[in-house]
Amino acid sequence: MSNTTSTQTNDQYSLAKILGIWAVAAAPMGILAWVISPALASRIDLAPGIIHWILMIVGMAWLFVWSMIVLYRELGTLRWSVIRIRMWFQMPRDPKTDEPKARLLWWALPAAVLNALVMITPVMTFLDKIVTTVFPFFAMPAYADTSGLASPEFVGQWWLLGVVLASNLFNHFLGEEFLFRGVLLPKMKGVFGKWDWVANTALFSLFHWHMPWHPLSIMAAFAFSAWASRRFKSNWIFVIAHGVDGVFLFLLVLAVITGLAF
Repeated sequence: MSNTTSTQTNDQYSLAKILGIWAVAAAPMGILAWVISPALASRIDLAPGIIHWILMIVGMAWLFVWSMIVLYRELGTLRWSVIRIRMWFQMPRDPKTDEPKARLLWWALPAAVLNALVMITPVMTFLDKIVTTVFPFFAMPAYADTSGLASPEFVGQWWLLGVVLASNLFNHFLGEEFLFRGVLLPKMKGVFGKWDWVANTALFSLFHWHMPWHPLSIMAAFAFSAWASRRFKSNWIFVIAHGVDGVFLFLLVLAVITGLAF
């Protein structure tokens, strides 16, 4: 084995470390979703769906904190100029020459289209139905259902705009993308080889054990994005693709607040 190969291998995470980082990230989400959310729903005079949503934002904010802890231990610094390279928040790079090429960002377009086709069409409902048919106990609990938020009673509730902005920030960038694509994906090749993007998508799907009805749709929506991010060593591709459903969520909440949805 050459020195270069040895260095690259040693630079990668072990399976135990990958799973450990995943577990510390995932555990709070389940506790928030399955223990704290139903407990608060019966004690706070607020729509249970909103309580659940806010708790999920807290969990995603923890992903950001945990990412910073892992990176600081690894790099000894949190300077953006250093961690952005480590996390592949950089211009896409040509797989053959390793040169940055802005035109490769166009790969975010098919990734975003695929995300939209799955997550904001009946495809998601169909895939989720498969899961809950096989495992009925994985069905969404009533307190986690946010569909009831599309109600005239929330017209003029502008504070919800802050909730959706915080949700999008941590869901589509500082939380999930920092941890799964930034911290983990660049360090998974040593264990999973060329299938690291598949393993990363699988871990991302299983992370959503607070939404156990959702794994198939998550895999279908984001596998291509993970492949493109891995191939071109740029997680901006995934951020753009993942952000599509965030844009639709923002517009939906804005329509509810302004009354345009009714």
